[in-house]
Amino acid sequence: QDKISLRVVADYDVDRSQVYEQ
Repeated sequence: QDKISLRVVADYDVDRSQVYEQ
């Protein structure tokens, strides 16, 4: 479950990165 959580967090991080880029 921890690995999945980290994966989700990474996904959120990417989403945030894209938002900040724009």
